[in-house]
Amino acid sequence: MSFFKRKKSKQSQRIFSRVLTLLSPRRRNVLRQLSKDISDFEQFKLDLKEIKKFVARKSKTKDEFSKAIEIKYLSDIFHGINLFFFPSQHNDHKPYAVRAKMLWHYLVIVVVIKVFVTGALFFTYPSPAELANIVTSKVVTLANVEREALGIQTLSTNPVLTKAALAKAKDMVDRDYFAHDTPEGAKPWTWINKDEYDYVYAGENLAIDFSSAELIHQAFMKSPTHRKNILNENFQDIGVAVVTGELGGRQTDLLVQFFGTSRIDALAKADANVTPRQPRPEVLPGTRLGESETGEVAGEELVAKPDTVKPTDDTPLNYSPQEASQGVIVVATSNSDARSLVQLIIEYSNIFFLAMVIFLFTASMINIFVKIKFQHPKVVLQSLAALALVLSIFLVKFHFIEEISPQLLIL
Repeated sequence: MSFFKRKKSKQSQRIFSRVLTLLSPRRRNVLRQLSKDISDFEQFKLDLKEIKKFVARKSKTKDEFSKAIEIKYLSDIFHGINLFFFPSQHNDHKPYAVRAKMLWHYLVIVVVIKVFVTGALFFTYPSPAELANIVTSKVVTLANVEREALGIQTLSTNPVLTKAALAKAKDMVDRDYFAHDTPEGAKPWTWINKDEYDYVYAGENLAIDFSSAELIHQAFMKSPTHRKNILNENFQDIGVAVVTGELGGRQTDLLVQFFGTSRIDALAKADANVTPRQPRPEVLPGTRLGESETGEVAGEELVAKPDTVKPTDDTPLNYSPQEASQGVIVVATSNSDARSLVQLIIEYSNIFFLAMVIFLFTASMINIFVKIKFQHPKVVLQSLAALALVLSIFLVKFHFIEEISPQLLIL
């Protein structure tokens, strides 16, 4: 404390003492207590100021420490990446990514996932015959659910139509075509045995490259002409067949869906709808009700012709149909809401295997070309061998459904 401050302080004390002598004892005590409180408050302000300075110093130190930790952390990550991928003197020019121990880890993971995927596929669809049974039954059920929701009579599975659908499917596989008409121009309804099923209405839907009945049904319901067949009130019977075989040089599943109404059922329905003022129509022997050479019956298409109708503008965006050759509609099933568990397993496993191939290829190329003068032949060979094995596991398909295209085709 300076001389002037000490002097001022002493003068203040003398003045304060003289004031106290002039006051009564009680007032003296009050004034002393007030002076003490003021002194304590001043000390409190000084202490608070010191605390603020201390906190500020601590905060600054903490920020500096956090920044140092962050820099150290980033430096460690960068150093770890260098050691893992890039050859240098710190890893003896042997990146950890392509060392034998890590390569074994990669192979074990890839093999385990491949075994799991293959096992799941065989558990779901043990054979093409099992797939055919599941899909044919479910497709009929889904069609009837749609009809029931609209108050339309449900379809009955007809063995004659089922046999016709199977014959048509086998013919397409045997002769390698996908169309309503045969290569000779025979119409779809010629497959139906007229002696066993004397039809007056008939329709056909076709599909290939599918892994579930839900995918097929969703695609049919979003195509105006296929939907028309499923919800046609004139149809009373249905027959569905699924065949697995080679079409267009690749393995695929093919579905044929026949709709129909026999003459007897049509007449019975007409009798039920007849009123007293409307006489029963006379049917001449040997003729078909309303049939014309153009394939139209009673104002309805005898056979579905999706190739003449393009998808409407109000088709949902996730359908994304595209016109293909000969009127085939291509459906991107990867955007479908009805993707099955089987399709998801195949899709994500393929993504994983492809990522592993890219990872191993990149790591091997970095190891070879970054320090091309410093090479360890053993490391190079084992990394390339692991890459070849993973690529082989990715390309080899053990289950028939893995070979099916991810794009569903309907006609």
